[in-house]
Amino acid sequence: MSPRTLSALLATLLLAACPSGPTGQGDATSQGPLDAATSPDAAAAGLDAAAPGADASGWDASAALDASTPSSRTLIERSLYGTSPRNLLLDPFVTGDRSWGHFISFFLGSPSEHFALPRTFESASPTGMAAPIVLLAAGGGGSDAGSRPARVVTPVLGGGGTFSASLWLSASDASGAPVPFASVSTRVAVAVFDPTGVTKVVLAPDPSATKTIGGREWTLLRASTLSLPHGGWFQAQVTDLTYSWRLAGPELVADQPAPPRQLRRPAAVVPATDEDRAAIVAYGQFVERK
Repeated sequence: MSPRTLSALLATLLLAACPSGPTGQGDATSQGPLDAATSPDAAAAGLDAAAPGADASGWDASAALDASTPSSRTLIERSLYGTSPRNLLLDPFVTGDRSWGHFISFFLGSPSEHFALPRTFESASPTGMAAPIVLLAAGGGGSDAGSRPARVVTPVLGGGGTFSASLWLSASDASGAPVPFASVSTRVAVAVFDPTGVTKVVLAPDPSATKTIGGREWTLLRASTLSLPHGGWFQAQVTDLTYSWRLAGPELVADQPAPPRQLRRPAAVVPATDEDRAAIVAYGQFVERK
């Protein structure tokens, strides 16, 4: 058999093996990959090749989504990590460790009473599932929950330059329904103290950063240009546990160098109270020595 005859025979066999028809569907006995009438995947999806407006593949262009129709979903941008990778806090609610440098929670009084840091994961939070949040539940202080102050405290590192501190916070009433921060702002305070508890800088709400996630308002409390040459303390104080409080993403980061000719206003430093200093002393009482 000559090479030319062999080539013609191969071409004939290849043509016979190919399905006929412009759509590649073949004859009535063949099943192509887009055969909507016989494909198990298409049948499971409810496609019907004979549907009005459908082409041979079962695709109905008239049923396509209108690109101008707004989506019912809202994109929520959150960091891959729970806090900034430059965070100087040793343990931003990630563990329940009570060694020095971790957050410790307690009721301040005579005597003060330690309670385990109540951590939980909630996807509908600024940190998402990347890190736990602290949930101080309503009624957690017992019968006198309305007046028994709770503190969540940790020591912080410092150094040259200035620093910024921040914490996300959300509140709920006794039934668990979210409430606006403005209605409970006098019942909670977050501040950074100097090492001896003589002065403090109170973190203020940043209205431009407020988020609503899953119907819950999250307020970012922050302060910048903090001077902490010898370190200090990060404290969250809740004075009314008839409400529930969610605390998320505590941070202390070094400020980036300011652009030339741009001045930064120093953080407002105010005197600390005797209770603030008592909380620093209580932290040392509840640290587990290892």
